[in-house]
Amino acid sequence: MCPQKIPLYYLDSTYQARSTVMCLTLKFDDVLNADMLHESLVKLIKNDHWRKIGGRLRRVVILHVFALSEIQNGEPVIKFSKVHHEMSINDHPVAPKLHKHTSHPSEQSGVEQFRSLTGPKGRPASLEDYLGRYLPQLYLHIVTFTDGTLVSLTWPHTMSDISGWGHIFRAWSAVLSGKPYNAIPQMRGFDTDVLEYFGMTRLAERSLMDPIERKFSSKVGTFTRRIEHTIHPPEMESHLFCLPRKTLDMLEEETNFDMILNHQVTEMDVIKEYLVSIACAHIGFSDRNVVIHGSLDLRRHNAALAAKPGVYVQNASLPYVAVVPLKTVNGESFGQTAVAIHRAYELQRLYQQLVATAKLLRTFNMRDKLPVLGDRDGHHVFLVEWQNVRFHTAINFRPAVVHTPGETATGNARRRKGVGRPSYFHSDVLSKSALHDKDVFNLYGRDSEGNYWVGAVLSKKAMKNFEKKFEAPAAENCAERT
Repeated sequence: MCPQKIPLYYLDSTYQARSTVMCLTLKFDDVLNADMLHESLVKLIKNDHWRKIGGRLRRVVILHVFALSEIQNGEPVIKFSKVHHEMSINDHPVAPKLHKHTSHPSEQSGVEQFRSLTGPKGRPASLEDYLGRYLPQLYLHIVTFTDGTLVSLTWPHTMSDISGWGHIFRAWSAVLSGKPYNAIPQMRGFDTDVLEYFGMTRLAERSLMDPIERKFSSKVGTFTRRIEHTIHPPEMESHLFCLPRKTLDMLEEETNFDMILNHQVTEMDVIKEYLVSIACAHIGFSDRNVVIHGSLDLRRHNAALAAKPGVYVQNASLPYVAVVPLKTVNGESFGQTAVAIHRAYELQRLYQQLVATAKLLRTFNMRDKLPVLGDRDGHHVFLVEWQNVRFHTAINFRPAVVHTPGETATGNARRRKGVGRPSYFHSDVLSKSALHDKDVFNLYGRDSEGNYWVGAVLSKKAMKNFEKKFEAPAAENCAERT
């Protein structure tokens, strides 16, 4: 198979994508055969166009990065490592701290504390590592215990967004289960950027994310805050939040029929309001806005992509923003922020708005900087919706489960729920990304017991708000406004 140079696509080569190296860690309550997982992933990558994710990044021309797909000369298509601990996962000094179910909202260890379990020393932590060391894009690291397994994957964001990983896991699971070649979905857009010209039109309406034009006095305030931010950058902290089922039940009680029937507000919108309102509690009541960022998957919202068979493993998402007055976010009336978030989603997911947004982002020159959307003077909060990928259904590693003699004899493994499927996962940004000094929530979703998990990287002041909110006895009334 001859090497093929494939230029990185427009959305793959944005400043944010180039600045981000990700690690996804999945916890399984089963012992998995590490070699089977490795071999099946390699087999998938050697499958026609899937070889693109086994390629290596190279800079051929200044400011241009190319993916070089090379599967020959015995070069590995992924970097693989494995470790086995002959002990229960609960007896390990670090692993038991991964996540703990609690009866009240709780703040737990940040994900960076588990990096000794998620990859070998010296793995890439920046795009320059990939370019300078000629490394495979994917690192697969598997840690097994006598009663569980941790599977970690490290990759550059230039390869794919998180929705693309849903497709990778489904195809990987299909290969692992022994499905024939023609049952594996075709990877579309292998060497052609299907979104190359998206937004390159003169006939686009105004994007609703176009920044608000402020008065001169407001611009002075914005400039002052930027100088202060540069001189005294915020101290950031990372923590994992557990929102138990009763917290979600309380939030549901706060959600009235008008919000649901007239505004179609979802549980996700309400959770977003809950998190954002706590994160912004220290800012007080000023005339500033809070700009709440989400993302729209073009695989779903662009009919040209959704109608074609096959899957797209690339960056194919655009942002949407809700601009909400700080007085509303920190106000006493519950639900207004959730309504604003859902309304922004409904309006900005329309095709003409997607085109307008794509055009606006091109004018910001996304390759060189992170665009400021909605309101330049606003307080920006970013929400990453991992739960939409539904890893629990996308991943089925049951064929790789190693059954103990007792399970084989009694059949307990077959009766247990969730065999071969992850019971927990989290993401970790290994690099200094474009969002390293921004408030970011990773929304992981519910576990099998109904608890909701959130990974948060927030300023120290914002994190202090959660510490106060989650303190007993205040945590007992966790849906109450701060």
